[in-house]
Amino acid sequence: MGDRVVLDEPLMNTGHVVNEQRLVMWLKENGFRGRSAAGLAEWMQAHVTKQTAYGSVAVLCRGISPANLLEGSKYEPLWLRYLRAGGRIVHVGDLPFYNYEYADVRPLMPDANERGMNLLGLDAGWHSPFWGQGGRPVTVTQAARDWGLANVDSSITGFPVEAVTVAFGTYATPADGRLGASAWFLNVRSDAPWSGLVKLRQRFDGNDDTALADVWRAATYVGRPVTVPRIPSLTQSQAAVIAIDIEASRVKGREQWVRRERVRVGATLPRGVSADGVRFELTQGRTAVLRQTMPLRES
Repeated sequence: MGDRVVLDEPLMNTGHVVNEQRLVMWLKENGFRGRSAAGLAEWMQAHVTKQTAYGSVAVLCRGISPANLLEGSKYEPLWLRYLRAGGRIVHVGDLPFYNYEYADVRPLMPDANERGMNLLGLDAGWHSPFWGQGGRPVTVTQAARDWGLANVDSSITGFPVEAVTVAFGTYATPADGRLGASAWFLNVRSDAPWSGLVKLRQRFDGNDDTALADVWRAATYVGRPVTVPRIPSLTQSQAAVIAIDIEASRVKGREQWVRRERVRVGATLPRGVSADGVRFELTQGRTAVLRQTMPLRES
């Protein structure tokens, strides 16, 4: 594979994903470039415009898809144009293009739910006989062995095998024995056989080394065995401890403020941490009301 990027957008929430930053850091150490939600959309658009998408890959690792990728035509949003141009998307966590959000808390377009994986002919919802079958035995396919995948997911939210190009794991529905695909690859352009959408790991934990290796294989496999770069031990890749300093009305450490009160917030990172900024999020209940990025300076 050629141009490789990974979504690096801490301002977004996650869906069935934990410890994703370990994956992001590891991929960036091995040739992937990090992209914010807006930056990822610009990257995809550039590949579509220049017709250079085939051989490129984007890893979406938060379980929630950036709403920026839904923009454009209702019937051919950016993510679909990128796939049709020959790109590959690897999606872990909750289902791809099923839940979305903007990193800057903008509201979604009214027809967002019509711009998702339904455009690939995938019937998503609990009405489907292939959904809600958690606990059904999942059989590892030869394709999963060829790709080198260690985990082929559960049967909780699958799709009929005939709806995807390659099924990595299959299970039988209890009603009629039809086969569902648990993890899968869907090609949307036959003359670009290694392009398309890969769905892995309905529940993703970045502290699981086999999960990281599966993402690497899914992002780079083109019909030949894949060599996975060394994965640092968990203690080596733990996130650095960050000290947060808050001051309001000259009182340090206050965590409750009145409206319009000026609050000073600072962050201190250990030396040697590779970072150029810190992102803060202010929430009221479960709603983010302010998100801001601040640059770091050495002191």
